[in-house]
Amino acid sequence: MPLPTPKTRRHLSADGLCRTVRAGLERILDERPQPQISLRDALLSAFAMFSLKDPSLLAFDARRHDGNLQQLFGIGQVPCDTRMREILDPVDPERLRPVFNDVFRGLQRGKALEPLVFHAGCYLLALDGTGYFSSRTVHCDSCLKKTNSRTGEVTYSHQMLGAVLVHPDFREVIPLAPEPIIKQDGTTKNDCERNAAKRLLRKIRQEHPHLGLIVVEDGLASNAPHIRELQDLGMHFILGAKPGDHTFLFEKLIAAYDAGRVRTLSWKTPGGGLIEVCWTHDLPLNEANPGLLVNFLQYTEFDAKGNPRKTFSSRHRPEDHPPQRVGSGPRRPGSLEDRERNLQHAQESRLSIRAQLRTRRNEPVGGVRHADDAGLSGRSGSATVLPAVSSRLAEVWQQACVVGQPAFPLPTLRLHLPAASV
Repeated sequence: MPLPTPKTRRHLSADGLCRTVRAGLERILDERPQPQISLRDALLSAFAMFSLKDPSLLAFDARRHDGNLQQLFGIGQVPCDTRMREILDPVDPERLRPVFNDVFRGLQRGKALEPLVFHAGCYLLALDGTGYFSSRTVHCDSCLKKTNSRTGEVTYSHQMLGAVLVHPDFREVIPLAPEPIIKQDGTTKNDCERNAAKRLLRKIRQEHPHLGLIVVEDGLASNAPHIRELQDLGMHFILGAKPGDHTFLFEKLIAAYDAGRVRTLSWKTPGGGLIEVCWTHDLPLNEANPGLLVNFLQYTEFDAKGNPRKTFSSRHRPEDHPPQRVGSGPRRPGSLEDRERNLQHAQESRLSIRAQLRTRRNEPVGGVRHADDAGLSGRSGSATVLPAVSSRLAEVWQQACVVGQPAFPLPTLRLHLPAASV
């Protein structure tokens, strides 16, 4: 679904955004004496290559004599692929951050970011690492090094941590300046994604001190130092969690299940399957940090035979305020599944809490059924009845939705259920 554009603004058109980028790149000082090709032209050529989605520098090189390229992007002289590398390799990525901020501020002023607000004025900020260079022969002083323990062979690589604003209803994303994961000056140890995330999030908060953010990351980020860093920066968060990586957390989850503290909501899908959402609050993060409490949520899709097809688990900072509805307006069918795909990394062949902790009962899907807090019928202490849930996700969204609250010191995720369901 494309971002809605209620009113065309000249500075938000393709030409206007190119002018913004060009003006920002022109401010980067070229320190080379009497260059044949300016740094400005090399940077604009790289920008053009990515804008035109060429698969490689060599593919872009084939069109560098096209006059339309100079006209569209304002490039004076397009370097060949080898020359472009020679010019751009020494450029510190930090010098490009102001250009990203120029574009972001233009989108803010033009109200183009407003449709991307996810909840309570906050945007979803997805972080993930990626590699963009690897070689066993070519390397530099900043390369990460990985030595094969069996052969002793060394692989050199460069990686980066990307950060983009996302929304489950839109295919477009808004990139912020990435953070290189490279060996830092004056160090002999490899850099890592955790350190890069610490640097990147601090820079983002410094550049956007009042921007409401919900940081979305995979299980690598589910550790106490990172969570405390997010809290200190005033950022909400949704972090993945896997049983193999968080044994203590899942043990406490089993204890919460036995104590009747795990809630479950399930509904039938149009194809005859089942979607199940389980959640609980105030679980200790790990044995070393018992005072750091998190919320836990697990989403599972079952096929028509009752076999788990897709599962993801996440954890979140608890809060004491009433849950609130996320988003605005009715949700389209499929939107809840879109959220699952966009917010979490799917863990294939994982079992739901109910399947992990208790034998799954063969009972009809859908309709009214008795359930205790863990969603299992027939157990002692069962005190609630879950109403029939329509297979249409637009209606289901009224009964189960991701929530948070706007106060920065208390990032959270919760499910909102109507009073008749709890």
